[in-house]
Amino acid sequence: MAVVKDLDKVIFETAFDLALENSWRAFSLSQLAHAVAEKTSISPTLVRAHCPAKAAILSIFERHIDSLVLAEETPFTEQDTARDRIFEMLMLRFEAMQEYKPALARISRDLTLDPFSVLANGPTLLLSMSKMLNASGHSTTGLIGVAETHGLLIIWISTFRTWLTDNNPDHSLTMATLDKNLRRGKRFLNRFKAPLSFKPNPMAKT
Repeated sequence: MAVVKDLDKVIFETAFDLALENSWRAFSLSQLAHAVAEKTSISPTLVRAHCPAKAAILSIFERHIDSLVLAEETPFTEQDTARDRIFEMLMLRFEAMQEYKPALARISRDLTLDPFSVLANGPTLLLSMSKMLNASGHSTTGLIGVAETHGLLIIWISTFRTWLTDNNPDHSLTMATLDKNLRRGKRFLNRFKAPLSFKPNPMAKT
């Protein structure tokens, strides 16, 4: 059996295969651990120690996608706006996920009956959005940074649903949806920023 160079990848790819064969809810963590053990030199016990819950599989996958996207040469230019840069980062993310699209589509349907996995993956996905913002030159600190990160998560989830059904080779439907969502998000954020930037006149009468 081969020595494992990337256990995380073996785990989530095996889980995705099992989900495609039947469903996300149909296989147990024990079944996954034994399936991974058959492919590697690692015992099921060590696999379970590395991935202690099914909900952790999605977090492992998100971190893998993070590493792929952040390793890419970002095609930014001096003329790019902040929205242009985050658009590019999120499209790179969709491209990195493309080979797993059939499994993700199946899992997304199954997750409607597995809210625990959705909630458990929330913090990891939020951190992923923070990484995407930082990589595109945005600050994620302070109230504005927190608002932008949470807002981008909403944009990502909304666009992800479109991406799952977008069969265009050029991802035109996904790009159009992402562009629309980012414009909406910017308008909302501007309304959020307005009261924070208000400075009362110290000379005004009370």
